[in-house]
This record gives sequence, structure tokens and C-alpha cells, in this order.
Amino acid sequence: MRVLEDLQKRPIIAERSGRTLMLGKDESAAIWVEPTMRVNNAGALAAALAAAGYAVGVPLWQISSHLKTGKLELVLENRRIAARPVWLLKHPHTEHNTHIRRLEQYLIECRAQTEGLDAARRTFARMSLTDAN
Repeated sequence: MRVLEDLQKRPIIAERSGRTLMLGKDESAAIWVEPTMRVNNAGALAAALAAAGYAVGVPLWQISSHLKTGKLELVLENRRIAARPVWLLKHPHTEHNTHIRRLEQYLIECRAQTEGLDAARRTFARMSLTDAN
């Protein structure tokens, strides 16, 4: 697949249909995504691993291990989807739940590894220092 228009002719796995902004080094373009399978990011990842189609919009940090092992490969490597905010929410009374803290730490580590975010590493270190006190 070499051009964005080719993607629209393939089986697409995504959360929703709509306009998606694809950023490139020299140019950006908007394409209309009409999924043949509508699922959340975890479902899109599972479907892509099962060779059910092309997952669109799954965060890079969520697929990085599969890219490294070769189970998945990037399509249109010179393009990426414009960033969407990622929110990590929790109930205020879960602060002492070790499973929740481990999940938070894991997600922060994944994001830091994938995008090289020093801020995420500092946040992780602060959380570790806070937990030790």
C-alpha cells in the first residue's frame, strides 16, 4: 500500500467512522475512515493480530511490542494519525490498590519507551518516591 486512498479500499478496523487527519513529513491529508469492523483499541489490536484487517488509530505505545516482534507492521510508515489526547482516569479511593498503581506505572513506562517522553519517566520516578514514603 503506497497511498492513503489505498487504505480506504481495504477492510478497516476502528472505533468510529469519520475524517482522520494523516500527518506526513512534507504534507498532511484527511481521509474518510469507514470501518468494516467497529471496536475499541483493544479489539482493533486483537483483530489486526488475527489478520482481520487494517487497524486505524490504535496508539503506538499499545502496539510497540508487536511491531518489535514482527507480529504487526506499520502501513504507510511515512504517515501518522494526528495525536489524540489519552486520559488515564481512576476512582479517588483506589490510591492504595497495588494493581491500579502497577497499571499506572506500566502505562507510563509504555508511553515513555514508545515516544521517549522524559516527562513520563520523571512522573514515574515521582510516583515511586511518593509510594516509598
